[in-house]
Amino acid sequence: NFVIIAVTMLGMGFPASIVFGKVIPGAAVAVMAGNLYYAYMAKRLAVKENRTDVTALSYGISTPVMFVFLFGVLAPANALTGDPELAWKIAVAAAFLSGLIEAVVSLSGNWVRDHLPRAAMLGALA
Repeated sequence: NFVIIAVTMLGMGFPASIVFGKVIPGAAVAVMAGNLYYAYMAKRLAVKENRTDVTALSYGISTPVMFVFLFGVLAPANALTGDPELAWKIAVAAAFLSGLIEAVVSLSGNWVRDHLPRAAMLGALA
């Protein structure tokens, strides 16, 4: 996904200083922090349950979300402003708002799990 982000942004005309100086390092730090947190949570569960078979999921950039941000936020912002720096700032603000919305909506997770039939929740995976 890092390669797709870099190639797509460079193809859209974003300067290498933004792509390799801000976007890729920022994404790398986020992925590293996410993986470290997942590993910590797995270790905590292993100790709590006295198990040695606990593993952590891998953490990474969501491919569908990546394409939404590249072509639904970044490209239009760049086309409208003509300023790659401003377009990048708009995308960062959009990502922050997206994360804020996810955090707020996540508070309803237990209610959704308790009140929706299992088939309704698993239907999206079919």
